[in-house]
Amino acid sequence: MGDRSCVSEQDCLEKGCCGEYMIDRPLLEKEMVDHPRHYKPDDAKHEAIDVIEDWGLGFSDGNAVKYICRHRFKANPVQDIKKAIWYLQRHLANLKRGEELNGTTE
Repeated sequence: MGDRSCVSEQDCLEKGCCGEYMIDRPLLEKEMVDHPRHYKPDDAKHEAIDVIEDWGLGFSDGNAVKYICRHRFKANPVQDIKKAIWYLQRHLANLKRGEELNGTTE
């Protein structure tokens, strides 16, 4: 199985990488699609997607929220914060463009 970067079954679950330690590979694949650990850590009450949908956020602001919510549980949190900023900048540009079109700029 490819490049082995896990050292335990738990490591495999958290990283979703090589799968060599997993006894039930289909279960791992389902968890990595439906509810990976970084989607909703043990102490969290909600997944980012539930908040995004409940608040009716759009693509760009929803993605920013998603990356902010998950960054602490990822291997490269700085990258996720940079992604969130990118989406927020895009969202801001779209809002400003909409204000200009509607004549409601500050």
